[in-house]
Amino acid sequence: MSAARRTHTATAPLLPRSAPGHRIAHLLTSSLAAGGYSRLDPSNPAMLTIVRQLQRAAHLGALLAAAALGKSYVVLTLIGGGVFGNPIPVIWESILWAVDTVLPLLHRDLVVTVNGYSLGQRMPAATLREAAAARGGALVVFERTSVSVE
Repeated sequence: MSAARRTHTATAPLLPRSAPGHRIAHLLTSSLAAGGYSRLDPSNPAMLTIVRQLQRAAHLGALLAAAALGKSYVVLTLIGGGVFGNPIPVIWESILWAVDTVLPLLHRDLVVTVNGYSLGQRMPAATLREAAAARGGALVVFERTSVSVE
């Protein structure tokens, strides 16, 4: 099984496609082009601070928007983790920070799914599993021919 074909998701309750009256709110955001096609150095401490603040703002904004719209589910992705070259550990820490910041503000449950292609190869699966479990979730691993909940 090729490691490049794995997707890791940190919880996965889904609404039926035919659920009447359900609408999807779609938030588009971006991050700093810290790598890939730019010349910025993501290992520079000042650059990491900027990336971290932008990541936190993007994920916090998405979670606050979902809560304000009364959504029960939100899916977050690894904003800037591809060609933009934002460090995955910084993105992950920012997602956790945003979740922990929003949690005390919620008046109803909000299921947060983090969908990251090959996330388990870019960060230790144990780290992902522990973070999900600490927040009442689970690590869901999608293989080419199977799915497991850890």
